[in-house]
Amino acid sequence: MTSAGIIDLTPFAKLLVEGPDAEAFLNYITANKIPKVGRTVITHILTSTGHVYAELTVTRTKEDSFLVITGSGVEMHDLRWLQEQARHGGWKVSLANQTDDLGCLSVAGPKSKQILSKLSLAFEGKFPFFSAKEVRCVCVCVCVCVCVCVCVFKYSSDGSSSFSPATLHLLL
Repeated sequence: MTSAGIIDLTPFAKLLVEGPDAEAFLNYITANKIPKVGRTVITHILTSTGHVYAELTVTRTKEDSFLVITGSGVEMHDLRWLQEQARHGGWKVSLANQTDDLGCLSVAGPKSKQILSKLSLAFEGKFPFFSAKEVRCVCVCVCVCVCVCVCVFKYSSDGSSSFSPATLHLLL
């Protein structure tokens, strides 16, 4: 790929996990360490016997707030399981399904950063893999100004350190 492509990933399930026990809860039920604010991790929910139950992408948006992305076909299945684990463990967390409230576009390829830099100066600086930023994008079209607040995640399935073939996911 020499330029960039865009794909609509809106159907992916988007769950908000918040509360004073959110980090401890997510660390308890997943295999990888939950990241610091502004970072993303791909991890797995484990059963009590250590089997993989589901794969999640977890982004820490605030100290006690996490955006959890899981597959579209397992949205209610994973949400129900998380709710049961929180209730049975007595965790002080709230779980909210944000799937219908948030869109998700993925811009991938060597020129993805260049393209997104036209929307906001935030894309011009460093944007390490597995990082997340809240970015204000302003688009002007036919004298109409639209301000969209997006949370952007950067990660790559092949782990390369270059921007290409990085994927930027914009939650709209």
